[in-house]
Amino acid sequence: MHLRPRLKSRHQHEPGEAAQRGAHDLLDLCERVFVSAPGPAYAAFRSALNSGNLDRIRRTARQLPAVRLEDALAICVAYRDEPELYERAAIRWIGRFCLEAKGVGIEDVYQVAEALDRLPDHPERTAEELSRLIGRR
Repeated sequence: MHLRPRLKSRHQHEPGEAAQRGAHDLLDLCERVFVSAPGPAYAAFRSALNSGNLDRIRRTARQLPAVRLEDALAICVAYRDEPELYERAAIRWIGRFCLEAKGVGIEDVYQVAEALDRLPDHPERTAEELSRLIGRR
């Protein structure tokens, strides 16, 4: 079997202020398994995602019984300017994609990893590409 070489990470920097502020709590949100989201709590969470405020995202996500894979991707988008948080969240998102999406093969994993590597520079286009991959599964 032929495997591609490892992707180089452009996101390795010294830990920033946001990385030290509740990083584990934020990243744990990306690991929750899908369960239907309640109305008002989910609406507050979506509003927090739209605001881009990481503290508000963390606070409202804790009110949910689970964070859907699509929403974990939105959290990754929110982290795109925090390299340490983003790198870890992206890796966890890949793991969730592998576990939760049906029929995932190695080529799919490469495609997802490459897309997540591009996401900080092209968030909207790349998030749409990844959303389509989720929808195909």
